[in-house]
Amino acid sequence: MLWAINKSWLTDHARQLFGRIGGEALLKAWQNREPWAFNKVFLERRPALTFVCAGNPYRLHERLAEQQALSLCPGDVTKSFEQNLRAVDGHDSRKNVVKIPIIGKNVRKEILHNLYRAGVHRAFLFPGLEGFAQSLRYKTPTYLSIRAMGKKKARFWPTQ
Repeated sequence: MLWAINKSWLTDHARQLFGRIGGEALLKAWQNREPWAFNKVFLERRPALTFVCAGNPYRLHERLAEQQALSLCPGDVTKSFEQNLRAVDGHDSRKNVVKIPIIGKNVRKEILHNLYRAGVHRAFLFPGLEGFAQSLRYKTPTYLSIRAMGKKKARFWPTQ
């Protein structure tokens, strides 16, 4: 299951929650990514808060920076992500949370091919040697299928 979640909705909820448990000081510390704010919200609360918060680590590595990724942190790790999400007011609104079912293999291949043609591929999503190596797995079968078609006398480029 793929989820699409409204970041603004989660951020607004987190601000209200943090304001209730720690006031303006906690809100400011959270925005400045001060370690004590994370500790107060996620580690020191007993019982743990049941909610989901959007955020990023203090230091972004290359992959997160390139993808402009955002992490979702469940407040209570003893509960499932979905249980934490259901605790947030507005979770049942389609403007805040949309579940997208996983697609079948035949449709998946077509979508991946179209993304690849648009320049969205493993090497783009995962910069560095690992992403490049993974992208070769897609390029090799594509090259081999074009080559096989060429053996059937198909012409892609004019011969000289």
